Amino acid sequence: MLRAALLLALCSSLAAAQTFEGAISMTMTADNGRSVPLTYQVKGGKIRYDMAGPAGQLGVVLDPGAQKMIVIMTAQRMVMESELSAPTTPAGKPSGAAPTISRTGRTEMIAGYKCEHILITDSDGSTVDACITSELGAAFQMPGAGNPMAQRAQPAWTSQLGRDAFPLKIQRGDKVSLEVTKVERKTVEASLFEAPPDFQKMNMSGMMKRP
Repeated sequence: MLRAALLLALCSSLAAAQTFEGAISMTMTADNGRSVPLTYQVKGGKIRYDMAGPAGQLGVVLDPGAQKMIVIMTAQRMVMESELSAPTTPAGKPSGAAPTISRTGRTEMIAGYKCEHILITDSDGSTVDACITSELGAAFQMPGAGNPMAQRAQPAWTSQLGRDAFPLKIQRGDKVSLEVTKVERKTVEASLFEAPPDFQKMNMSGMMKRP
């Protein structure tokens, strides 16, 4: 009976993680020290992140199922669409070079969720400390801090640690480049992941430049 109850609880928690829907607030800090608050929303496999850009509020929607990216510029009432493609590094090399993953066993509570500090060492010897949780069940896509409209190369560790590995904090040395500040499980309107019908549309396929 106890075993069955534990198994049921485990299955319920896994189902909750795999069907995460809601909003994740985070702060991204660029190399120049400029911090940008960002809202990361997830629904049905789609991702949308919003941030304040030089020209006003900017929303980026990633729809892996439709292989589509939508950039929504609210102030200009303009939408740019492009196809999603496999991101590469600026040098044109695949972004899948496997880093070394070291689990520290050290945990932390961030925004109400437990995460484990994992040291990620790239082939060039540089090391990043990422506090990873699997409790959100939300696919992680690193936003481009410098140019959010460009498809940026994703860190290789995102595939190594699994689809449900979500970093609540990423730190290089004493500099924190990303930190989650709030997690809200809630219903997100499906319309947020579509291009507003009354906005001017521009097709940007083939025009997007990677950072």
